[in-house]
Amino acid sequence: MYRGKYEAVKTAEKKNKKTPETVQQTPEVSWEGPEPDIQIEKPVRKARKKGITKGTIVFYSVWLLLIVVAFFGIGIALGALQNWLVDFEASQPDKMSDQIYRTYFQDPDWAQLYEMAGLQDTAYETSEDYVRYMDDMVADRPITMVETSAGLTGGKKYVLRVELEEDVFFNFATFVMVDQKAEGDAISDWQLGQVQIFTYDEDQGMDFRRDLSYRFLVGPDSVVLVNGVELDQSHVVRTTATAAQAYLPEGVYGYRDKELQVEGLLVEPQIQIINGQGQLCQMTYDEQTRTFVEHWEKLTITDEEYATVVTAAKTYCEYMISAKGSWELRSCFDHKTPIYTTIVTNTTWMQGYSGYDFGQETVTDFYRYSDSLYSARVTVDLNVTRPDGTLKVYPLDTNFFLELQEEGWRVIEMTNVDVQAQTSTVRITYMDGDTVLATEMVDTDQRVLTPPTVTVPEGKTFLGWYVEAGRLETSEDGTIRLPDSFQLDPMAVYAMFG
Repeated sequence: MYRGKYEAVKTAEKKNKKTPETVQQTPEVSWEGPEPDIQIEKPVRKARKKGITKGTIVFYSVWLLLIVVAFFGIGIALGALQNWLVDFEASQPDKMSDQIYRTYFQDPDWAQLYEMAGLQDTAYETSEDYVRYMDDMVADRPITMVETSAGLTGGKKYVLRVELEEDVFFNFATFVMVDQKAEGDAISDWQLGQVQIFTYDEDQGMDFRRDLSYRFLVGPDSVVLVNGVELDQSHVVRTTATAAQAYLPEGVYGYRDKELQVEGLLVEPQIQIINGQGQLCQMTYDEQTRTFVEHWEKLTITDEEYATVVTAAKTYCEYMISAKGSWELRSCFDHKTPIYTTIVTNTTWMQGYSGYDFGQETVTDFYRYSDSLYSARVTVDLNVTRPDGTLKVYPLDTNFFLELQEEGWRVIEMTNVDVQAQTSTVRITYMDGDTVLATEMVDTDQRVLTPPTVTVPEGKTFLGWYVEAGRLETSEDGTIRLPDSFQLDPMAVYAMFG
């Protein structure tokens, strides 16, 4: 009974909680007597099942997958951004120029630069000679790079140089960078363009010039090798001989030489001179004139040769004053030669004398043509005392040619001509600008030159010919008249138009 009332009260309270608007005040109930023994049963809560459910697994798997995909996407985006930034930084001209400098110029391969610049070997020089030139010019000097104007090309241009001495620079190369990015690309694509290399110029000009020339004075049969390449006859600019040739037997030659010239070299070449016997010759070098000279053995007259030619000269003098006869003359002269006939048929200098002697004796201009032929110039005074006591001096100044025969040395020719006087021919090159029209060898005493016919450019008039020293006199017939004072050397003659 009491229990039922209690439950009714609890039920009313619950209802009041749910609908507070309709709750009525419950009258208080007083209770006298012992405390009722009321037991309230607690609602039994259903126990949850322990462990991970299938739904949980699916949820967290999907969530984790989304996180992984998000991070992967962010990584790709960041990687692409990083690559773009790297490419962008690397594409900047300063970065690319520094890379080109480090690759090609910081520690340069000169042969590679020679090839990159598109230079061509010549008949006598290769890239190895350029390497020698640059090794000597640059040595261990630091190489610097300076940006310069690229003009209207839109590219970038840089100069490579070394400081040879204080404030003296050698600009030895330039390179150009060209932006080759495609239309619409955001990043520049700077690439190495033209490379140029230069030789040193005191005026700081930038040009590649092979402007060294060298000359070679050698024997007529000698061969000159320039860096292993033989110079042909077109390089001969002068030939020299002597007047002795007119007095020598056929096939025998006096002193002769030839001068050769090679132009268009970058560095001093490696030279070899081989004589007519195929032997490698010694040579001397004049740095001031850049001339190599073949070493010839110095000709020195022997005591026998000296005595023989002096005896022949004195015998001739004695014959001319009738102090010696034809027999004595034949002991020194070849009696089968024209000169012997001339002597014995000529009138003697004098018929009578009371005495004579010789003075002022010298022997010069000795030249040995072979082991059996030589010539020498004898000067001697024949001092003759006439029968009346007066003194007559007969000076002798004559070249004698002596040949070794079975009987000994005999004079085969004699002359008062200076037989060792040299005569030369030189090369004249006729030019129209840089074009060679013709070349010829002419005697140095020649006063008239006959140049080739020239083609006059349209709208121009032919004005004549000129050399570096000035204009030459050109006749109406086209010949060039040289004044007597003009020294004819190997030279270029240029056509002049106006």
